[in-house]
Amino acid sequence: HVLTRHLTLFALVRDVQAPPAPIHFAGVVAGDGLTLRWLPGRDNTSLSHYTLFVDGRPYADYGIDQYETKMGAFTADDTREFTIREYDLSGNASPLAGPLRAVPHLVGLTLDEAKAALAARGFTLGTVTEAASTAPPGTVVGPTEVLVRTKGSAIDVQVAGSAAAPGRF
Repeated sequence: HVLTRHLTLFALVRDVQAPPAPIHFAGVVAGDGLTLRWLPGRDNTSLSHYTLFVDGRPYADYGIDQYETKMGAFTADDTREFTIREYDLSGNASPLAGPLRAVPHLVGLTLDEAKAALAARGFTLGTVTEAASTAPPGTVVGPTEVLVRTKGSAIDVQVAGSAAAPGRF
């Protein structure tokens, strides 16, 4: 029941529209481990909270003014998958943002082995460039850092240079 002394017509409207997924969901690995960051999607009402999922299971809830979380130590061997969802004050849930996964360690692999390792983790091979290296020609020499990317992303790699013309990989 609504009691009002308002003299003109008005209506109460229930929010049934889900908010959009959080945007710019990304992971950065540094000396203190993995940090996940995101920004809110633009909802037509007010947001309530975010829920982070690890391997599809709820992991933690965060308030509307928190846009990052520290996940601790993290290596390229970590196979967890991270997604995040936001909720509005009416309880409507956004689609999931992500999933984010660790890019496997590729240094020392042949290009075919790297392509297979990327595919096994849900990535594709991106641009291949030559780099000066003492490694055998065609051996993957980069990226050397631990990367976290959206599943399905193309991962650029560097290979040790050879006498072959650029682009022949």
